[in-house]
Amino acid sequence: MNLNWQILDFQFPLPMWVSGLLILPTIIGLVVWAYRSPRRAKSLRITLSVLRISLLGVALFFVLGPFFRKDQTLDEPAAMAFLLDDSASMQRVDVAGESRLAAMQKLLRNPECLALNERYDLKAWSFAQSLDSTAVDGSGLTAAGTSSATASAMHSLLKENRGQALRRIVLFSDGRRNEGLSYLHLTQELILGGIRVDAIGFGETRAAPNLILERVQSPQFLLVGDEGIFRLRLRGVGGAVGKKTQVHLQDKNGSIFQTIRIPAVNSKGTLINFNHRFEEAGEFQLFAEANAVAGESALQDNRVAFSLTVDPVKIRVLYVDGEPRWEYRYLKNRLLRATRDVVATCWLTAARHTDFEQEHSRGVPALRRLPLTSEELLENYDVVLLGDVDPRQFATDPQDGARFLQSVAEFVQHGGGLLMMAGPKHNPSAFRGSPIEELLPVYLSNDPPQATFPFQPVPADPQRPAAAVFLTSDPAENLHLWESAEALYWYQPIGQLRPGAQAWLTAASPEGAATPRIILAVGPYPEGRVGWLGTDETWRWRFPGGETVLEQLWRGVLRYLASARLRGDHGRVQLNTDRTQVDVGDAIEIQARILDESWQPKIYANGITIFADGNPQPIQLSPDHQNPGSYRGRIRPTAPGLQQLRFTKDQTPDGETLASVRVRVTFPELEMADTSQDAVALKQLCEATGGRLVSPGQAAELFKSMDGSEKRTRVLASEKDPLESLPWLFLFLGLACTEWLLRKWGDLS
Repeated sequence: MNLNWQILDFQFPLPMWVSGLLILPTIIGLVVWAYRSPRRAKSLRITLSVLRISLLGVALFFVLGPFFRKDQTLDEPAAMAFLLDDSASMQRVDVAGESRLAAMQKLLRNPECLALNERYDLKAWSFAQSLDSTAVDGSGLTAAGTSSATASAMHSLLKENRGQALRRIVLFSDGRRNEGLSYLHLTQELILGGIRVDAIGFGETRAAPNLILERVQSPQFLLVGDEGIFRLRLRGVGGAVGKKTQVHLQDKNGSIFQTIRIPAVNSKGTLINFNHRFEEAGEFQLFAEANAVAGESALQDNRVAFSLTVDPVKIRVLYVDGEPRWEYRYLKNRLLRATRDVVATCWLTAARHTDFEQEHSRGVPALRRLPLTSEELLENYDVVLLGDVDPRQFATDPQDGARFLQSVAEFVQHGGGLLMMAGPKHNPSAFRGSPIEELLPVYLSNDPPQATFPFQPVPADPQRPAAAVFLTSDPAENLHLWESAEALYWYQPIGQLRPGAQAWLTAASPEGAATPRIILAVGPYPEGRVGWLGTDETWRWRFPGGETVLEQLWRGVLRYLASARLRGDHGRVQLNTDRTQVDVGDAIEIQARILDESWQPKIYANGITIFADGNPQPIQLSPDHQNPGSYRGRIRPTAPGLQQLRFTKDQTPDGETLASVRVRVTFPELEMADTSQDAVALKQLCEATGGRLVSPGQAAELFKSMDGSEKRTRVLASEKDPLESLPWLFLFLGLACTEWLLRKWGDLS
């Protein structure tokens, strides 16, 4: 602490411009005018002028209220801020084995950097989309931000430290900004504030050759015998553009399943499609990897991992129809032939009064009556197919039809699958107003069925078709396959898709109408899956690939409808996320639904605990009081990769898994579009504020040069000491008497 005497201060100080431009010239002017007579001796006039000026000056001095002030001050270190880039680009590995984040954290723990705490009032802030305070050693950083608002973050830092006498900012970043304010706006603000910016730049100063392999679409769950289709995009950055390479699909042991050659990499991306048939059950780890091009050092983007489950379970199907129409005969035969992955039981209402044995798969008994309760459906089936059937004919008692439809609705609500297949007699007209109508992924219209000119159903999104209608690994070939199939003639018009539903197959509307005809659509409701098939002529389909292609289509549809039942004890335990692919740092909403042995909600008053593979911290899901038996929570993944969330029987990490869901975490596309160092922008920012741009290798030298000389002095207390007025009074009287006597002597009165 210092004691400083400030000799003089005033209670009523005048601005300098008032004293210099008004008061002083006025006094001098009056005095000169008063003694302007040339008859008097020049020396006497000068003496009297000086006395008069002094006299008026002493009077003005007293009017301003002079006093002595004694201050207690404290010299403090200047404020310095570390601004640390926490965006996803800091996970880039520029040097083998070390990410930019790791390199930055190493610098922050360097002795030269730690010594700055003794010379400055040092605080640290992290930024990506926004500004947050963080630890000076970088321990709180995750490099999970989805964008870089570098200039906006620095602007927020200035606002946070307004009034704190911030003198220096050290920016740790690659300098890239892809949202927020511009550097030009920020530079002017820094210059006006007298704040120096030094920067430690990470990354190559030019875009190094780099291949980026990105996942587009891939399965997480397959049945034995299914063909998995893995769609990726390969794009190049910098010197990688125009180079040729190869991309391989391989297992964890390095066995290559398929290789695709890329003659010239481009910056927009080349779509790559792999397909592989899985003949054995189990958990599979696959990798797609692009061969590095010359000069490429950041290789983590060259590989994409896939994790999927191939299950030997068979989908249990109940197929209910009215008469043995063509659609029934062909579909029934396909179901009964698919002994590897389907167990089918049929109920034909036209045969219920005869000795005809209802058809069924080998190994299961024929139905003697239609199951009328949701418990029977949940225990024995995963999917219900409803054809062109009159609900009043389901059983002998007409009321049983209503009971059955209500049970199907409850079956879907608990995770079952339902496919409504339109027909010319009863479906959907006989189901209007029933519990089934609200389940459908489409709104029904009042238009009658139509027999039209031939039309060709094709995938609603030819470039990214749904897995069930993606019959070959190449989208163009897949579209050609659908266009080459046998045409259809009959379909049932509908209104439009319900919110959350998806069209899988559409056909051009007659007479050039803008809205296509929806032939196949699906959607969730609420825990199960429901589909709509708007034609009864799939029996007409003949594909160039033969009957195998059609069986693949039906297997894909059934697998989707049964997806909630094929996980977690036939749907008693379900674990779902709002998305299956997210960017690093984005929030994932998690929902669990748990039912007991009697299919009633299972209540955990304090919620449940789930686990993420590779993460030692459990994830707590809280009860959803609006929906008993449901639990909700949220996580924000901080690292890319495939993350599996698991709910276990005893809610411990090593317990038996009852339900699981996988989420792919990827780098944000905007953030990773260009990860080279923006050296030009950083250098301009630093030079404009008097700072320096250095590499991580030069950071220690920069830290040494920061000697803490930019101290700030803070006044702790002040004391006023009144001025002794008697000497000044004597001075004033002495000057006045002297002037009076001299004027008398000089005869100037």
